[in-house]
Amino acid sequence: MTVGGLARAALRQRWVVVAGLILTLFSAYLAKTAPGEYVTSAGIYLLGPRSVNNGNAYVIDDSVTTVADVVVTAVDSREGRAELAASGVHDRYTLELFNAGDQFVPIYDRPLLQLSVVGSDPASVRRTVTLVHARVDAELRERQREAGAAQRTWVTTQLTPAEPPVVLGRGSPTRAVAGVLLIGLIGTGIAVVAVDDLRRRRADRRPAGRPLADLAS
Repeated sequence: MTVGGLARAALRQRWVVVAGLILTLFSAYLAKTAPGEYVTSAGIYLLGPRSVNNGNAYVIDDSVTTVADVVVTAVDSREGRAELAASGVHDRYTLELFNAGDQFVPIYDRPLLQLSVVGSDPASVRRTVTLVHARVDAELRERQREAGAAQRTWVTTQLTPAEPPVVLGRGSPTRAVAGVLLIGLIGTGIAVVAVDDLRRRRADRRPAGRPLADLAS
């Protein structure tokens, strides 16, 4: 449809244009005044025992990074996330093994789990960090216990920083408003064309009026 055709359709379907503009402006207002979310990030380091020859069957080839990979896979699985949700974790979070490479050539050379949390309440975000860290510890202890490793040789964890700072992230209100306005205007235009086309088709399907000769008989 040409610009002129769209303008004529907009004049015919003025109520659609008005409704679309009201909805767009209201959405833009919500985007501009959104309170933002609280975010934090921390590292969970897996620390191997002091002795290299420790006899810990769970540490394969003395690689604590291997242990970290196994643990993060279990904790971040569907079952692991369900357990965390049941324990009270409702914020969004990511937990992944540190990657020194990229998505095409991953390099996992450090026994470090990277944890990021996003939520609407700072206290809840801090609690999520604590619960996820505790779940990593529990998974690590359980697997080493099942492997029959002596407790003095266990791999342990350390949260860094010990008290991760929680900050309010607002993003860019200007970009958010611009995006909402663009999407709203495009959506309004699509709605105008769709409604106008629907009404034209209905008009074409209406039966023609009876001839005057028929009415006079």
